[in-house]
Amino acid sequence: MDLEKEETFSFAPNIITEVLGRDLTENYSVVLSEQIKNAKDAGASEVVIDFGNFPKKIVIKDDGNGISSLKDTWFIAGTSVKKGNHDMLGGKGIGRFTLFALGKRLKVKTVTEKRIQIFELNSNDLSSVSNVESYRVPISVSPNSEGEESGTEIIITDIIPEIIDTALIRRDLENLVLDSSIKIKIISNEGSQENLIPFEEGIKYSTLRANFTLCSDKNKDLKLKKVVNVGLGDEEELLSNEVSDKLNKFINSDDNINIIKHFGDLSLKVYHFYSPKVPNVSNLYEKVGSLKRSDIRKRFLSYSLGFNIYRNEFKIFGFGSNDWLELENSSRNESSKMSNKQTVGIIELSKESEYILRETTNREGLKKNTRNFLVFKKLILQLIEEINKERKNVGTGLISILKRNAGVNKKEAISDDIDEPQKRFLKSKNDQKNDKKINNEKEMVNKSGNIKDSNKEKGGVGDQASKQHNNEKPKIVFKKKPQKAPINKNIDVTEFVEYGVNGNGERVQSNNLEYICFGEKLANNNLQSQSVPHEIKITIRTADKEATDILNLNIFDPAKGLASRKELFPLTENKYYKFQSEDSNDVTINLIEQINILWIDGKFDYVVSSAMRPLIEIEVRKVITANQSITKGIKIEKVRSGLNGVEDIVNFALEENIRRKILKGMNLSNNEANNLFNLLTYTDDFKKSGSKFKEKLDRTNLGSHDPEHAINPDNLKSLEQNIIVFLNISSALRTILGQ
Repeated sequence: MDLEKEETFSFAPNIITEVLGRDLTENYSVVLSEQIKNAKDAGASEVVIDFGNFPKKIVIKDDGNGISSLKDTWFIAGTSVKKGNHDMLGGKGIGRFTLFALGKRLKVKTVTEKRIQIFELNSNDLSSVSNVESYRVPISVSPNSEGEESGTEIIITDIIPEIIDTALIRRDLENLVLDSSIKIKIISNEGSQENLIPFEEGIKYSTLRANFTLCSDKNKDLKLKKVVNVGLGDEEELLSNEVSDKLNKFINSDDNINIIKHFGDLSLKVYHFYSPKVPNVSNLYEKVGSLKRSDIRKRFLSYSLGFNIYRNEFKIFGFGSNDWLELENSSRNESSKMSNKQTVGIIELSKESEYILRETTNREGLKKNTRNFLVFKKLILQLIEEINKERKNVGTGLISILKRNAGVNKKEAISDDIDEPQKRFLKSKNDQKNDKKINNEKEMVNKSGNIKDSNKEKGGVGDQASKQHNNEKPKIVFKKKPQKAPINKNIDVTEFVEYGVNGNGERVQSNNLEYICFGEKLANNNLQSQSVPHEIKITIRTADKEATDILNLNIFDPAKGLASRKELFPLTENKYYKFQSEDSNDVTINLIEQINILWIDGKFDYVVSSAMRPLIEIEVRKVITANQSITKGIKIEKVRSGLNGVEDIVNFALEENIRRKILKGMNLSNNEANNLFNLLTYTDDFKKSGSKFKEKLDRTNLGSHDPEHAINPDNLKSLEQNIIVFLNISSALRTILGQ
């Protein structure tokens, strides 16, 4: 008989200090979160994280019950004393070792009612032994004879990272816990700290709120409850509480229900900070408090934005600001949808869900490449879709609240839920008459000193109208210097702007304005160096977005001067209307701007040709999306995708009643209107107008199928003119859908 040999596992010390410590995570907020969880399980009501002596040391201290068994808690890796205890946060028994990501030396002091225990761990000492089982840790144990308050203190020294962003950590931990029974205090070494707005205070300024709860009834059937409200502060009005058939069908489908049932109880709370243009809405904001919208963005949304996931009342990292639901991309394509940057979402999962939606070992998120997570993500997106349906009603809801409080006339409101380039089309004739009346009154006042004095004494119409008119005209004031800058140099765009005036009539200095280029906010108001001469469009606005203007900045080559070519798509000098948007995320505008740059450079005409087709595809998709959301009023019977959609849109726009509504919105003269619609109409056979116009735009395939003709400048200019006509008509058509 052969002798049998037995072996035992042994582990190198770097398993603890590196694999389970320094290398497990690079997110210092996750490291500290694990210690806060431990403190909460120990009954702590406060955890202090002290960076006051950083980088010399970091101190973590709690006022919990202390640790009674250090062996079970600290010296058995991969085993957690919390397992089987439903009320505790549980874990993999390795979270404490992530402290080695912060420093090489740990000193732990824990005080219980009966005794005080102190020990130290040194990663260098651990590295000096061949296996971790032979390493012995001396522990000082003494009775708590003087009644020292219980709790645990961890001192981390020999700090590893050169820089720890304490401001970022504070923002990460500000919304770490939903349970208000534990307080997290962070002491910085940087003097004054950012004055963040508490969560309960910040959400009062949201205008669209939703609450969904999904749970099983006594028969184990899933029940979803929904409430969507509009409001500000404590003022709210119900928008909807009916769950759509589509959502119910998704939940109860054979593919999903067996997975969703295992999520356990689930809830979603959403707070959306949407600001439609509603007269006198500032009255509601003032009633809530003194915070400005810029305060909300910088001091509240900076740490709370996005859809965060919580389990056992603790945040799971890796979500929120990471936009894991891809809402920013969705809102760029469809302005009626919520964006991640303007929304706070709280998803609460039950403890039951941890078996089906599992966290990664490093605690930096959930495991996403699973069927379970995919169904979970789709469920949340379906709930968000329910909220998006009500977003267009926020303005009406706020007006209703204002009427209830102060009798504001609903007719004064102009909806902000449509595409930005079209807003001016919706100004009613009554508004135009009112503006004319105000101007006439101002002229009368200026012509007669007696009337002017009389109105001042009586608070007369002329003076009031003048004030009202001025208050309704926030503006951006430019400097008189030439609006141009050289290539290959970073550009401080504040050099071209004097100041802005916000909706409250307050002057805003140029360095406090927002500057947006290609859909992105410029960091530190600096435009990165441009390598070719061209004209670039920069949107400038006040934080409240009441004042918006465009800086058309000419980038020139000092050796050659300005570019010889002008922009292909004239954003600010369009023949029929200025095709420009205050929405910095408008994908059409951003694509046009980039096409213009390539065109002006003169070396990329083939790329320009290839980029024209997407312009049409994007606009057709916008029409399809807008049309699908219509339940009553004007609606296109059918819109196909791609170029076939061009035919459908043109034919519909040429119908007499639709044509009249479009022209009314575009506010064109008869001559301009005739010229525009003549370009769409096929005179030989009116019924073939859509088909013939589609053929004109079919030349956008030149870049792919006929490269030689694609780079002919005359062909590109002709194609551009037809695209502009289509964009004008189609975008104007979208504004009348549903009327």
